[in-house]
Amino acid sequence: MPRGLTGNLILILATLLGLLIWLGTPPPEETPPRLTLLEPSLISRMELRTPDGRLFGFRKAQDGWWMTQPRRVIMEDKKIAGLLEIATTRSTERFPVPEEERDQFGLEPPAATLRLDEHSLFFGGTHPIDHRRYVLSGDTLHLIKDRFALYLLSPEQAFGSLEFHDSDTTGKQ
Repeated sequence: MPRGLTGNLILILATLLGLLIWLGTPPPEETPPRLTLLEPSLISRMELRTPDGRLFGFRKAQDGWWMTQPRRVIMEDKKIAGLLEIATTRSTERFPVPEEERDQFGLEPPAATLRLDEHSLFFGGTHPIDHRRYVLSGDTLHLIKDRFALYLLSPEQAFGSLEFHDSDTTGKQ
């Protein structure tokens, strides 16, 4: 075989192989969206309203996180981390939901409400088949893995025993 023909065949084969590899590579999977765009380290205030109407308030101070309602208690970082993690939770599905249809998802009234600074999340019921939790963020309904039910529905168990402190080091609430 002539030398030029061999070089051309190798070039054609390499091009075809590259094209096959390129065409056979699946597109990268889209990263599921988060419930919020908030960064947990920048959140300074949280409020959790439970199904029975109780309100738990939290504020970030120089010396850490404090529960401010229903009583004043310093919080361990690991106990508050679960609430902060909700801000970055990835949604497995999302879709708009008209206000008049929210009751179908357990959102009228919501099972729990979590306010992260100025952003509110409304937690509804669970999906009947795979038990993912419905969460309303803005006008979008999300489905998430239900890893936070303990924090939202039974905060006393999530936060464990709470030691009382008379004041924090900042002197502010």
